[in-house]
Amino acid sequence: MNFTQHVFRNCNLDSNALIYNDSKITYRNLRELTGRYYNFLRQKNIKAGDEICISLPDSPNFVALILANWAIGAKTAHPNLSIKGKQLSEIVDSYKPKLIITDEKNSGRFSDMDYDLQCLEQIDAENIIIDYHRYKPDETLWYQMSSGTTGRSKMVRHTITNAFEWHKSWNNSTKGDSKDLIYVTGKLQFNYSFGLTILNNLLNGSCAVIHDGIPTPKLIENVFKNNKITRFYIIPTFINLLCKSKRDINFQNCKTVSSSGDFFPEFMYEKFFEIYGVKVQNIIGCSDCCHNYTFNSDYSYSLGTPLQFVEIKIVDEQDNECPINTVGEILVKAPFIGKGYLHDIKNTSKAFVNDYVKTNDLGMMDSKGRLHFKGRKNNIIKINSIFVNPIYTEKEIIQYPGISDCQVVFENNTLMANLVTDSKINMLGLKKFLQEKLEPQQVPKKFNLVENIASTWNGKKIRQNFTY
Repeated sequence: MNFTQHVFRNCNLDSNALIYNDSKITYRNLRELTGRYYNFLRQKNIKAGDEICISLPDSPNFVALILANWAIGAKTAHPNLSIKGKQLSEIVDSYKPKLIITDEKNSGRFSDMDYDLQCLEQIDAENIIIDYHRYKPDETLWYQMSSGTTGRSKMVRHTITNAFEWHKSWNNSTKGDSKDLIYVTGKLQFNYSFGLTILNNLLNGSCAVIHDGIPTPKLIENVFKNNKITRFYIIPTFINLLCKSKRDINFQNCKTVSSSGDFFPEFMYEKFFEIYGVKVQNIIGCSDCCHNYTFNSDYSYSLGTPLQFVEIKIVDEQDNECPINTVGEILVKAPFIGKGYLHDIKNTSKAFVNDYVKTNDLGMMDSKGRLHFKGRKNNIIKINSIFVNPIYTEKEIIQYPGISDCQVVFENNTLMANLVTDSKINMLGLKKFLQEKLEPQQVPKKFNLVENIASTWNGKKIRQNFTY
């Protein structure tokens, strides 16, 4: 079976596939656009098995290019637009694409690379009938970047089987259908958004909202006013902004309001319910597992329970399984976990063990089989004989008036906090506030005001300082 063929064979061609900046793109429109790009790729002599880099803003063009490449049988990778210089070169060189497709605005990022570069604006091809490649079950469909805690890239290989198995598992748990209107606030290059907008949405024949730029609270409010969103997927940063701005948003049509992508504090869960009357369903996933591997069906403050066909176990440092309510590393077994890291046998053998993937996330299972997040394994450090987890410091900082986002990093065996503010901050008042809430080792020694928080290309905060 071919992914693209499955999408267009099983959908209603006259129903909407995407709503892009208020323009409606039907499945018929998307098929025509895919046919044009398929023709272009054939002209460039792209064949099954070739590796293609697609680095574009969110748009129907991005989606159609993914589908056109998969129709041929080419393998895609899609680095975040914020990556530049040495980082980008290392990522692209790791899989040496036959073709890079970007736009004129972003083409300069690739100017020093010796690859065939094609700008979207210069593509001129007619729509043609697609001759779909027939995939074998273990053939690679795409490479997903797995950044870990450091922000350094590993390319996880995902197959056609991963795509269909994850969709089946997710859909059986969430009861999605063709009538859904999905809105994901993350960019399509991110693992979370890619899975929900492309894999899940298109295989269901439903519709997803995408748009240019970062989704501000005002933009999110407008999306809800103009569309009857049934499933809303959001990262904690935007949940916090919605709580602080108190927008006029009615979630009455939503079957799901769900958070993923980073740590989601309990106070934020309670605040969102207080303001909007909705309990956010917190879930978790990772690039190595294809996408999300839990679903929160009881709306509790937890990560929910494993998806259908998924097994989760918590292990200690010796890989022994932990009792309930005991913190350890989260291991996941599923029919859709990745097939290892590209050109990295050493790390593949460490992360993928006996049909499980080691997520590097810490968690615990409660007596009801619900998973609870307890931080990133590589983020725990020892300061003056005390183990410190920066997410708990961030949880308190973000509650202080005037702070819209924060990031706690390690520097010289102590903590430093970067703050994004929407008003003037009383630093002495902030320190006193934190001293009353936290242990001395958990209070940052230094505070910086910044415009944006440093994050990995899949949206997670970088909590260590690294020089590339």
